[in-house]
Amino acid sequence: DFIDLQFIGTEYNGQPYDRVSQNVNIDAVTIHGIEMRGGLWLDEWLAPGTSLQYSAAYAKGRNETDDLPLDSVAPLKGVIGLHYDAPSETWGAKLVLTAVNGKQRHHIATENGVASHGYGVWDWSAYWHIQQDLTLNVSAFNLLDKSYVHWEDIRGLNDSANIQRYTQPGRHVAVSVQYRF
Repeated sequence: DFIDLQFIGTEYNGQPYDRVSQNVNIDAVTIHGIEMRGGLWLDEWLAPGTSLQYSAAYAKGRNETDDLPLDSVAPLKGVIGLHYDAPSETWGAKLVLTAVNGKQRHHIATENGVASHGYGVWDWSAYWHIQQDLTLNVSAFNLLDKSYVHWEDIRGLNDSANIQRYTQPGRHVAVSVQYRF
Protein backbone atom coordinates (compact mmCIF):
# COMPACT_ATOMS: atom_id res chain seq x y z
CA ASP A 1 0.00 0.00 0.00
CA PHE A 2 1.56 3.24 -1.23
CA ILE A 3 -0.30 6.54 -1.50
CA ASP A 4 0.82 8.47 -4.59
CA LEU A 5 -0.32 11.79 -6.00
CA GLN A 6 -1.29 11.14 -9.61
CA PHE A 7 -2.42 13.57 -12.26
CA ILE A 8 -5.74 12.46 -13.73
CA GLY A 9 -6.55 15.10 -16.32
CA THR A 10 -7.06 18.76 -17.13
CA GLU A 11 -10.73 19.17 -16.23
CA TYR A 12 -12.70 19.06 -12.99
CA ASN A 13 -16.47 19.58 -12.74
CA GLY A 14 -16.49 20.84 -16.32
CA GLN A 15 -13.83 23.52 -15.62
CA PRO A 16 -10.45 23.46 -17.39
CA TYR A 17 -7.32 23.39 -15.22
CA ASP A 18 -3.63 23.03 -15.91
CA ARG A 19 -3.51 19.74 -14.01
CA VAL A 20 -5.98 17.86 -11.84
CA SER A 21 -4.48 15.47 -9.31
CA GLN A 22 -5.75 12.87 -6.88
CA ASN A 23 -4.22 10.69 -4.17
CA VAL A 24 -4.24 7.07 -5.33
CA ASN A 25 -3.43 3.88 -3.43
CA ILE A 26 -1.01 1.62 -5.31
CA ASP A 27 -1.02 -1.95 -4.03
CA ALA A 28 2.59 -2.91 -4.75
CA VAL A 29 5.53 -0.51 -5.02
CA THR A 30 9.28 -1.08 -4.87
CA ILE A 31 11.62 1.81 -4.02
CA HIS A 32 15.33 1.47 -3.49
CA GLY A 33 18.11 3.98 -3.27
CA ILE A 34 20.90 5.47 -1.25
CA GLU A 35 21.59 8.76 0.51
CA MET A 36 24.80 10.11 1.91
CA ARG A 37 25.88 13.27 3.64
CA GLY A 38 29.13 14.43 5.12
CA GLY A 39 31.67 17.11 5.62
CA LEU A 40 35.38 17.61 5.62
CA TRP A 41 37.11 20.24 7.74
CA LEU A 42 39.80 21.99 5.71
CA ASP A 43 41.42 23.85 8.61
CA GLU A 44 44.82 22.28 7.97
CA TRP A 45 44.90 23.28 4.29
CA LEU A 46 42.88 26.52 4.22
CA ALA A 47 41.80 29.12 6.77
CA PRO A 48 40.47 27.86 10.12
CA GLY A 49 36.68 27.52 9.93
CA THR A 50 36.67 26.29 6.31
CA SER A 51 34.81 23.09 5.42
CA LEU A 52 33.52 21.16 2.45
CA GLN A 53 29.95 19.88 2.90
CA TYR A 54 28.34 17.37 0.54
CA SER A 55 25.25 15.25 0.10
CA ALA A 56 23.75 13.01 -2.55
CA ALA A 57 20.49 11.13 -2.94
CA TYR A 58 19.54 8.49 -5.49
CA ALA A 59 16.29 6.54 -5.62
CA LYS A 60 14.46 4.43 -8.14
CA GLY A 61 10.84 3.42 -7.82
CA ARG A 62 8.53 1.04 -9.63
CA ASN A 63 4.76 0.64 -9.54
CA GLU A 64 4.70 -3.18 -9.46
CA THR A 65 0.91 -3.27 -9.81
CA ASP A 66 0.94 -1.62 -13.26
CA ASP A 67 4.58 -2.46 -14.12
CA LEU A 68 5.44 1.22 -14.63
CA PRO A 69 8.07 3.62 -13.25
CA LEU A 70 7.04 5.55 -10.13
CA ASP A 71 6.97 9.23 -11.13
CA SER A 72 6.92 10.54 -7.56
CA VAL A 73 10.54 9.44 -7.06
CA ALA A 74 12.89 12.37 -7.70
CA PRO A 75 16.00 12.01 -9.90
CA LEU A 76 19.58 11.83 -8.62
CA LYS A 77 20.60 14.98 -6.72
CA GLY A 78 23.97 16.07 -5.38
CA VAL A 79 24.98 19.13 -3.38
CA ILE A 80 28.51 20.29 -2.59
CA GLY A 81 29.47 23.47 -0.82
CA LEU A 82 32.51 25.31 0.42
CA HIS A 83 31.67 26.87 3.80
CA TYR A 84 33.54 29.36 5.92
CA ASP A 85 32.69 30.32 9.51
CA ALA A 86 35.06 32.86 11.04
CA PRO A 87 36.71 31.68 14.27
CA SER A 88 35.23 34.78 15.94
CA GLU A 89 31.76 33.35 15.06
CA THR A 90 30.66 36.80 13.88
CA TRP A 91 30.36 36.06 10.17
CA GLY A 92 30.48 33.32 7.57
CA ALA A 93 29.76 32.53 3.94
CA LYS A 94 29.21 29.58 1.64
CA LEU A 95 29.23 28.80 -2.06
CA VAL A 96 27.04 25.83 -3.00
CA LEU A 97 26.57 23.85 -6.21
CA THR A 98 23.36 21.82 -6.56
CA ALA A 99 23.34 19.34 -9.44
CA VAL A 100 20.23 17.36 -10.42
CA ASN A 101 19.94 14.66 -13.05
CA GLY A 102 17.14 14.83 -15.61
CA LYS A 103 14.19 12.45 -15.65
CA GLN A 104 14.40 10.53 -18.93
CA ARG A 105 11.37 9.37 -20.95
CA HIS A 106 11.95 5.68 -20.13
CA HIS A 107 11.73 6.55 -16.39
CA ILE A 108 8.30 8.20 -16.72
CA ALA A 109 5.05 6.26 -16.32
CA THR A 110 2.88 8.51 -18.49
CA GLU A 111 3.17 7.55 -22.16
CA ASN A 112 3.40 11.14 -23.41
CA GLY A 113 4.76 12.74 -20.23
CA VAL A 114 7.27 15.57 -20.36
CA ALA A 115 10.86 14.66 -19.44
CA SER A 116 13.07 17.02 -17.44
CA HIS A 117 16.62 18.11 -18.18
CA GLY A 118 19.43 17.94 -15.68
CA TYR A 119 20.86 21.16 -14.30
CA GLY A 120 23.47 22.66 -12.01
CA VAL A 121 22.88 25.82 -9.97
CA TRP A 122 25.36 27.89 -7.95
CA ASP A 123 24.17 29.79 -4.85
CA TRP A 124 26.10 32.03 -2.47
CA SER A 125 25.10 33.21 0.99
CA ALA A 126 26.66 35.03 3.92
CA TYR A 127 25.72 36.04 7.44
CA TRP A 128 26.94 38.62 9.90
CA HIS A 129 26.07 38.59 13.61
CA ILE A 130 25.74 42.33 14.15
CA GLN A 131 24.99 41.80 17.83
CA GLN A 132 24.38 38.71 19.94
CA ASP A 133 20.69 38.48 18.94
CA LEU A 134 20.76 40.34 15.60
CA THR A 135 21.91 38.71 12.34
CA LEU A 136 22.04 40.03 8.78
CA ASN A 137 21.72 37.40 6.01
CA VAL A 138 22.50 38.05 2.34
CA SER A 139 22.09 35.46 -0.42
CA ALA A 140 22.45 35.39 -4.19
CA PHE A 141 20.71 32.44 -5.85
CA ASN A 142 21.19 30.97 -9.32
CA LEU A 143 24.38 32.98 -9.84
CA LEU A 144 24.79 31.94 -13.50
CA ASP A 145 21.14 32.76 -14.31
CA LYS A 146 20.35 29.18 -15.39
CA SER A 147 16.88 28.35 -16.73
CA TYR A 148 15.65 25.08 -15.19
CA VAL A 149 12.62 23.26 -13.83
CA HIS A 150 12.23 20.89 -10.89
CA TRP A 151 10.97 17.44 -11.89
CA GLU A 152 8.47 17.59 -9.02
CA ASP A 153 6.86 20.68 -10.61
CA ILE A 154 6.38 19.22 -14.10
CA ARG A 155 5.69 15.55 -13.45
CA GLY A 156 2.36 14.63 -14.94
CA LEU A 157 2.53 17.27 -17.67
CA ASN A 158 1.65 15.93 -21.10
CA ASP A 159 2.52 19.03 -23.10
CA SER A 160 5.87 20.80 -23.06
CA ALA A 161 4.32 23.98 -24.51
CA ASN A 162 3.59 25.34 -21.00
CA ILE A 163 6.86 24.22 -19.41
CA GLN A 164 8.11 27.85 -19.18
CA ARG A 165 5.43 28.44 -16.55
CA TYR A 166 7.32 26.08 -14.24
CA THR A 167 10.86 27.45 -14.58
CA GLN A 168 12.61 28.53 -11.41
CA PRO A 169 13.62 32.16 -10.90
CA GLY A 170 16.72 33.43 -12.65
CA ARG A 171 19.44 35.16 -10.69
CA HIS A 172 17.94 36.74 -7.58
CA VAL A 173 19.01 38.16 -4.24
CA ALA A 174 17.53 37.91 -0.76
CA VAL A 175 18.37 40.02 2.25
CA SER A 176 16.95 39.40 5.70
CA VAL A 177 17.47 40.52 9.26
CA GLN A 178 16.87 38.11 12.12
CA TYR A 179 16.33 39.17 15.72
CA ARG A 180 16.09 36.50 18.43
CA PHE A 181 14.14 37.30 21.57
